Amino acid sequence: KVVRLRWDAPAALGREVRAAAMSRDGTRLVMAISRPGGGSRLLMARVLRSPDTAGKPLGLRSTGTVQTGAQLRGLVDLGWRDTTTLAVLVRPDRVSSRVLAVPVDGQRASGALLEDSDVLFGRAVAMAASPEPEQVRVTTTGGDHYVLSPPGRWRLVPGDRAPLRSPTYVG
Repeated sequence: KVVRLRWDAPAALGREVRAAAMSRDGTRLVMAISRPGGGSRLLMARVLRSPDTAGKPLGLRSTGTVQTGAQLRGLVDLGWRDTTTLAVLVRPDRVSSRVLAVPVDGQRASGALLEDSDVLFGRAVAMAASPEPEQVRVTTTGGDHYVLSPPGRWRLVPGDRAPLRSPTYVG
């Protein structure tokens, strides 16, 4: 079922939404919005819910821009690594991809991106993230699937090249 929610976010007016990710507990939404001159910025909103036991979503309340300390060029996809960290899939050039960790807990003063992975020499087109170790997966234009191991190394998932366009996790 599709639920349409109103969000009055002046920073998003007239901008393209490049990617979005709902937190696993359904309380926060992060959207990557195009910036003038290129790159993206991340906007976060709280999901407002009805006070009854159904907890029906009623709308979104903007909580501001997620500070990254850098331009997000070539942003492809977003996912929640855990309750305080986003995984951001970027393609900085035509032949490589990388996953960056973005803290969203407000406790880190710099708000700086963490280069969470080695460069993947492939054009990633989709990502799925989960709080479990080794649970960031990407799919490339060639149909290959890769898993990001905890030390930030990419591992090709063996097997045939299934026609999977986008990995995902339940929940």
